[in-house]
Amino acid sequence: MLTALALLACAETERPAPPRPPDVVVVSVETFRADRALLGQPGSPMPKLSAFAEGAQRFEAAWSPAPWTLPSMVSLLTGLNAAEHGVTRGELSLNPKVETLAESLQGAGYETMFFGVNSLFTASRGLDQGFSTYRAWPSLNGNDLQREMERAVDARDPSRPLLLWLHYFEPHCPYEAAQPFRGRETPTWGEDEAPTLDQAQFDQLGRCFQLSDPGEQPVLQVGRYLREYDAELRGIDLLLGDLFVSLERRGLQDAVVVVVGDHGESFWEHGDFGHGRTLFEEVLHVPLLVRWPGQGDAGVVTSPVSTSVVPQLLRAAAGLGERPTYDGPVLAGTDDEGRSLRAGRLGDQKLILDTQTGAVLAFDLGADPHERAPLATPDPTLLQAVRAEAATQPTAAPLALPLAPPVEAQLRALGYKP
Repeated sequence: MLTALALLACAETERPAPPRPPDVVVVSVETFRADRALLGQPGSPMPKLSAFAEGAQRFEAAWSPAPWTLPSMVSLLTGLNAAEHGVTRGELSLNPKVETLAESLQGAGYETMFFGVNSLFTASRGLDQGFSTYRAWPSLNGNDLQREMERAVDARDPSRPLLLWLHYFEPHCPYEAAQPFRGRETPTWGEDEAPTLDQAQFDQLGRCFQLSDPGEQPVLQVGRYLREYDAELRGIDLLLGDLFVSLERRGLQDAVVVVVGDHGESFWEHGDFGHGRTLFEEVLHVPLLVRWPGQGDAGVVTSPVSTSVVPQLLRAAAGLGERPTYDGPVLAGTDDEGRSLRAGRLGDQKLILDTQTGAVLAFDLGADPHERAPLATPDPTLLQAVRAEAATQPTAAPLALPLAPPVEAQLRALGYKP
């Protein structure tokens, strides 16, 4: 009997420990348009990220849940659409009853770190929930952001799995890329077709977006703005290349790595500049890449998907749930400057609903990727889903938390009207 008990005890002690969950790195990038990045295509302004994409799972039809930073980032952190979390205006904050990805992973033993640049991140909007280290700056260049991250990662406890999140402000306006990245053409649509602004349109842009030549001569050719934006992409590409090397040097070469845009940017394709006010592809379609350790080329997902799927993907990687499926409509919305718009995509079918007037714009993105020829009749299944989204109430009501005057001033300088 004693021998049997001893053998049983020995077996218990020799039972292998459960596998350590993977480290996780999320890299979110401001105002990051998929169609300008041209990842993997000849002439891309982002060769380093294109090389990363070759070994990653690529989501070719990823949508941001909202066309500006606060609601889209809350979705990235919670897995909820903007209508579900309700943080759709600058004076609102995430309800602490909503569990974030960081809280889930922290509960599973992860060390959790966030480093990001945006005035909204300094304003206690609930984005810090679950991060043991949370550092945010209203203004900081990408190189300095990486140095701050490196110091913290170097000092961490390496026995614990890590969730590391970095948010780069480049390529948001103002367009001030370093000179080596400027003056080069990107072989993509837009420059030759882009309109010329009149003085009144230029004056409406706001200081953050305006370009001027020597002598304070306003730049009215929208093609110039596209080229300056592409220069910003070249700059962030170099930063990302440096980041990937830095992660490897710090033992994170086997981490799950996500690269995602928070939203896109308009350049007068549909009569608007910047972001936040429309739901056309230029503000919704963003890059989404996931590198899974040991998988090499993980293939392409062609089905439309919301970037709000990221938390479910990463919880699954940590053994906290199942991977998502990519069926059903993808939804987005914005409540900005007195407008209330909702959008949905199902396959190639897309529609935009003005919830105040009931007006609907419908498109077939397969035949009309630039949304120039509205359809006479929207897809009825998609219309029903978008109307249901418009009626959705938050799962937990967001908190009213007015912005501090300095933060509000910083946001207005960036073109927001919080």
